[in-house]
Amino acid sequence: MLLRDGAGRHGSWREAGSPGRGGLLVSRAAETPEPHHSLTTEEALAVTVDLDLTKAQYSNMRLTAEEHGCKLYPAYKRVAKAKAECLLPASAFTVLPDQAQVDLQPLLDKTTTRLLQLQKPVLDSLPGRLPIQLVLHWVGEVIWRNPTPSSTRFCRPIRLQLATETKAVSQKELQRVGAEISALQPLSTPTAVVRYELAMTMVDGKMVNVATGTASSQRCSMCGLTLRKFNDLTAVAAQPVTNQQYGLSTLHCWLRSFDCLLHLSYRLPLQEDSKERRQQRKAEVQEAFRTRMGLRVDEPRAGGSGNSNDGNTARRAFRSPAEFAACTGVDQELIDRVGTVLQAVSCLHRLDIDALSAYCRRTAELYVERYSHHPMSTTLHKLLSHSAAVVESCHLPIGMMSEEAAEATHKRVRQYRLRHTRKDSRIHTISDLLGYLLVASDPLLSSLVCSASRRLYANRHGQQGPIYHGQLQPQTWLCWQSRGFTRHGGG
Repeated sequence: MLLRDGAGRHGSWREAGSPGRGGLLVSRAAETPEPHHSLTTEEALAVTVDLDLTKAQYSNMRLTAEEHGCKLYPAYKRVAKAKAECLLPASAFTVLPDQAQVDLQPLLDKTTTRLLQLQKPVLDSLPGRLPIQLVLHWVGEVIWRNPTPSSTRFCRPIRLQLATETKAVSQKELQRVGAEISALQPLSTPTAVVRYELAMTMVDGKMVNVATGTASSQRCSMCGLTLRKFNDLTAVAAQPVTNQQYGLSTLHCWLRSFDCLLHLSYRLPLQEDSKERRQQRKAEVQEAFRTRMGLRVDEPRAGGSGNSNDGNTARRAFRSPAEFAACTGVDQELIDRVGTVLQAVSCLHRLDIDALSAYCRRTAELYVERYSHHPMSTTLHKLLSHSAAVVESCHLPIGMMSEEAAEATHKRVRQYRLRHTRKDSRIHTISDLLGYLLVASDPLLSSLVCSASRRLYANRHGQQGPIYHGQLQPQTWLCWQSRGFTRHGGG
């Protein structure tokens, strides 16, 4: 066995049993280890939230690192102080045994302050200007953009309530939030004046029907037509379109469009509509999906929590139009076109309104030509008939106005309640839960996590995405897609 004595290529080699080997090992053991740069408290807190660590787990991880000479993690007391900076003052909270809420004005002010803190190096580098010059200089450019608009990282909580979702409860909540929005005041800081503009798009079809006064789920909340008129494209084109401000609920569009084509397949080969034949055909379609695509479709879940159809199942099905058509017998071109529209409205870029309108109109005509006996579902009707009007009314790309983050938060709520709340009283449980949701959705911490994820992706794939921490991204609001829609061109 040989041991190198000295650094570089000019070092000499010694035999393992040579007299000088012991002295060499002692000298190497006495060498000072390379210093480790400690994480900041914000970075340590971001790691704690991202890995969903408890206090005990973080302390054990820090102790293990220090035992190996790595002082990377700061003390938990310092991390707790950084965690307290993510919270709002106690006066902003209202906590009862069955509900907890935070006032909208302090929540928006805190969120904006943290975003300005994130961009502090950029704002400090700007030369002194008059306010009007600063506004004119930066008009039309984006100071900060949410890098993951469909993620729970930036989904800020407003209220938690233990109640059944009834029409009366929904109406009361709409009135409360509307009153708070109308009373919002701008935030003035030494570096910026921020005005708020909110859009209620993180809602599902049930909430939209309550907000618009639509009594039936089989009536369109935008044009007022019922299920029997959806295939009459002339009548649809003649109806005025309203209530575009509520968006399309793109996650539910994937799911309900998949359900519509799936239920259409149950009736396709039947000459006479009977329940027994439909059940037999349903079993055949389910078996085809299971064997050809590995998907469980339209099957009840254990515990009575709906069926197996969800957004991921719908995306996987539309990703393979040929297999989808083989399993259901539905026209492959129709499946491909509906999937293209779904990808377009999920895109994070601005869309060409004329191209979208023409593509949707042709898709609706194809549906009526092939399956005029089966009316479209309400969601598919909105997607093909009104998506262009909704996209045109949105200030941001339609893919950024999705309700997917709110739906994904339901899983986070159960997880955070189990691991990060006190269980001695309902008030403590719900207040701790709301507080941890505020910490987990803090924009400064979430930006640190997203920046680290982008660097990791760049190291693995040789690509560098935009880093939002400490850098100004001069991106304009509009990014027109003049080439129309392609299946792989969406964001």
